[in-house]
Amino acid sequence: MKQFLFPKSIFIILLFITLPVLLNGQNNFQHQKDSLLQRIETTRGKDKLKVYTLLVTQLTFPKEELDLKLKYTHAFIQEAQQQKDRNYERIARRQELIDLYNYRKIDEFPKKATEHMAFFKKNNFLKDYYYFYRNLLQFYGMLGEESRSIEGSKQMYEEAKQQNYPFGIAQATAMMAQIYSIEDRHSEAETYSKETIAAVLDLLKTEDDQKDNYYLLFDSYRRLAYALSDQGKFDEATLLLPVWREYLVGFQEKFGSDSPEARSIFVLYYNFNMHFYINLKEYNQSEAYCDSIEQINSTPAMLVHVWKCRSLICENRKEYAKALEWIDKAIDFNSEIGEWDDIVLMQKEKARFLAEMNRGREAWDVFNSAFQRNDSLRQETNNAQLDELRTQYEVDKLTAQKERNRNHMLMALGGCLLLLIALIIYIVYSRQLKTKNRSLYQQIQERIQKEKAAEEAIIRIPEKELSREMQLFRRLNEQIQSEKLFTTPDINRKKLADIVGTNEIYLADAIREGSGYTFSEYIAHLRLNYALELLDKHPEMTLEAVAVDSGHGSYSPFFRTFGKMYGMSPSEYRKLSSVKNTQK
Repeated sequence: MKQFLFPKSIFIILLFITLPVLLNGQNNFQHQKDSLLQRIETTRGKDKLKVYTLLVTQLTFPKEELDLKLKYTHAFIQEAQQQKDRNYERIARRQELIDLYNYRKIDEFPKKATEHMAFFKKNNFLKDYYYFYRNLLQFYGMLGEESRSIEGSKQMYEEAKQQNYPFGIAQATAMMAQIYSIEDRHSEAETYSKETIAAVLDLLKTEDDQKDNYYLLFDSYRRLAYALSDQGKFDEATLLLPVWREYLVGFQEKFGSDSPEARSIFVLYYNFNMHFYINLKEYNQSEAYCDSIEQINSTPAMLVHVWKCRSLICENRKEYAKALEWIDKAIDFNSEIGEWDDIVLMQKEKARFLAEMNRGREAWDVFNSAFQRNDSLRQETNNAQLDELRTQYEVDKLTAQKERNRNHMLMALGGCLLLLIALIIYIVYSRQLKTKNRSLYQQIQERIQKEKAAEEAIIRIPEKELSREMQLFRRLNEQIQSEKLFTTPDINRKKLADIVGTNEIYLADAIREGSGYTFSEYIAHLRLNYALELLDKHPEMTLEAVAVDSGHGSYSPFFRTFGKMYGMSPSEYRKLSSVKNTQK
């Protein structure tokens, strides 16, 4: 379905046309809310619980009234407890957890989830218990507490298995598959996704009217498809797709094809296919799924995602002019809605297309503009935070003057003392950080010297005294470093084996014997060594350029790999390197 980008003037006109409708919708919400609240005051017994149910589960509260809705939900829980009606209490507790989870209430959700899960378990509402058990573990994952999420998944699995409760087992295996997928352990993600699918299919034999079972099934098919694709098992993934689609069609027939749920699950299916066929270089197939997503009239974010995929398809076909049109369309749309972070990334892609079209000057201007916009956004964020702090400070200052005037001098002295302590802490921390970084820098240099000495020792050994694997490794190491093959982002074992004229298994054995690394570790090692060389010898290069030239693709994976390996950031290393070079 073709999308149009409206000028701002037309958008403003449309806003004024639709404003009465929006206001009417708001007035309608207020009228319904007031009516239900009035009925709550005048009803008793189970009828009162029914009205509470309508208020907190059927009425759509605006985001700014979430706290008010939570207040009504808490009153609902208390009323159900007074009437000793466990079923209505279950409804109220479920709704409270759903709202806290959806709005990412970091402080409240874990505590409430633990409390309500105890209620669900005690009253044998096991489906609710395991559903929110998984939500709680996902929440821990979003907070960066991966170990807690992993341990909880194991406990959930053992508990569900002991109770012989299929839905709980399926939720546990789905959570484990999700964790393994995040950790890029695709084989384990495949295994647990298949276990989840098998468990849910058994459930559907007796519970085919439960939407939750279907959602869990579709999520597992999606995760399994990605796990197979990431392992290069494209034939298995291809065979999986029609089975996945068959269940999607069955869901539509059972629950209706026009519901938002039906459209969203098909969008996820089409989205996988769109990327899958790009990887297979079957671009016509991928374009067909792009069309399918647009025809569903998906969300703006998904449409922009589709346009970016279309630009990638055109780039792979070397149709750079068309790729440029699609990426411009995505940039223009995001400009209208203010998605500036995404625009910065897309401008970098646009610069790449322009470079391929031999429009180097334009490519540089766009690339430079992206970095300037990135700096500008960071500055705007900082200014906004500073303004917020300043406003809060002024409010606190006025309050303090009214309520604690006699203690004003004491507070000022306390503030100065805190500033002094903070300054001392900062100085101590800075010195410790510098000392640590100098030590790490020295360790890196010593390690480089040891590796060079080891390489030279191997080179001095006559070839006839080396094993076949070491001979191959020496030849491979010379070629890959002289031609800098490791800087190619998509280098893999097959390509490298073809270059040196051997097979993948023998190549991996030679690398392991010669370096002690696996293939991926060896390539990562070479890239980091080359990045260190660039940082030492080329201070004029940006860190982003170092990341690209050393084969990391972009700065983000380069930053993560560098920090994990050396314990400091690339910028910190460069500072120390420049100091050492100056001293020389």
